[in-house]
Amino acid sequence: MLHLLGETGWHDLLNELRNISLEQRDSTLSQVIHDVRGGSLQALVLQLQLLELTQHQPVDTERIYLLTRDHLKIMRNCLPDLDPVRTARDVELREHGVDLLLEKWQQIDYRLPDGTASVIVDARYNGVVADRCVEFSALDRVLYNLVNNATRHSADQRVMVGIFPILECESPSLRLVVANRIDPVQYAALVQRFGQQWSDLFRGGFTFSSGGQEGHGFGLAICAELVANAYGLSNGAAAITGSYVGARPHGDLFVAWAHWPIAAP
Repeated sequence: MLHLLGETGWHDLLNELRNISLEQRDSTLSQVIHDVRGGSLQALVLQLQLLELTQHQPVDTERIYLLTRDHLKIMRNCLPDLDPVRTARDVELREHGVDLLLEKWQQIDYRLPDGTASVIVDARYNGVVADRCVEFSALDRVLYNLVNNATRHSADQRVMVGIFPILECESPSLRLVVANRIDPVQYAALVQRFGQQWSDLFRGGFTFSSGGQEGHGFGLAICAELVANAYGLSNGAAAITGSYVGARPHGDLFVAWAHWPIAAP
């Protein structure tokens, strides 16, 4: 793996990615750039840096594989003409179970360049979540954005993920809940900007940073657009209005959720 990294010159590639501006007039282009250089790639970059520094563990090899696989899928989801052969396979009927989510998130230490957290998953559903890879990779984009956001802002380096069936929904759906503790400074900043209407975070344009890092607030807006597409809604605003996505305070927790339609049994 070290030899492969040396051959590919991946540091130069990363520098090129970082220098692409997200200040685009086309919001769709900005969202694609955000997820192509975000998503699972940020965690993958850190794993590769640890590999170069010989600070990796044997279990990290599987983690690198999963992150690479997910990034390739996210890239194909964002850019369907990037790899026509594999994209054609992505749209073929193939069941994807909740186990594919659990193998990535269940009881792991998730590390990003700007945050680390232990992920704890409570899954109350055991079945199919998508019947095509292209749908599952869209769900991946939603979950990575939620977990990345929670990991960066967790006050105690823990992130809680819940996967629950929505029994009152007309069509089979899941509720994905991602929660993290926030400190008083974060809470005050959110209340000052949004009052108690924290779901407006999914409209985009807001980034909290106590360390001076810059951000554009695209992540949650992308979640809203992807969920809207999954349910055939007009746009992300409709997903927010219909509570398909949302956020609220619960004590000292920041709780975000997204609904996702699952393949009929």
